[in-house]
Amino acid sequence: KACIKKILLSNCLQELMELHQ
Repeated sequence: KACIKKILLSNCLQELMELHQ
């Protein structure tokens, strides 16, 4: 997944946070 668009930034961040948890 490529997090380039600002709109997807929030989604990518949430996914990363969930993965780290």
